[in-house]
Amino acid sequence: MSEARARLLALAERCDDGANTLLRDARDVASVLPGRAGGGHIDARVWAQRHEQAALVAREYAAALRREAAALAPGQRVPADRFAEAELVARASEMDGILIGSGPARLLAASGLFGHVAETIGGMVQVPFWQLGRSSKPTTCTCPCDHDGGCLTCSCVCEPTDAAGAVCPCCGADDNDLGDHDGRP
Repeated sequence: MSEARARLLALAERCDDGANTLLRDARDVASVLPGRAGGGHIDARVWAQRHEQAALVAREYAAALRREAAALAPGQRVPADRFAEAELVARASEMDGILIGSGPARLLAASGLFGHVAETIGGMVQVPFWQLGRSSKPTTCTCPCDHDGGCLTCSCVCEPTDAAGAVCPCCGADDNDLGDHDGRP
């Protein structure tokens, strides 16, 4: 196996491992968040949703790295920027889906995988950070929804899961289920 292929596969593995941790934490937010700095002031739903979205992006990215590794021709080189971007995604997936500091902002912004977040929580201005969490797939949140792509609780915007829009994009309910459905899966 070439060094480039092995390196891409190792980065993919790190992204998947980080995604597993992000999902585990998002699903156990009630016990994980209180132990974090400022955990009592953070909106648990938003925190969990950010973790879920970062996990989704990390998994998509890992799959892309594996496809790229499989397609490498013998002796083919991988650009240094590709490895640098993959390292940032892997590191973010291992660190709560975020990167803090003055990292390579150009590379983070250009990747389209990170959003820059500057927020105030509990009246305290937070250190700005880069959030892993842009994805080509629709967000599936667990908030109550209006069954028309809009979340009633947080700021997520979901996309229809079928061409006709007959399936609720947030919770997956179809037109037959919407009579008494509360918007939760």
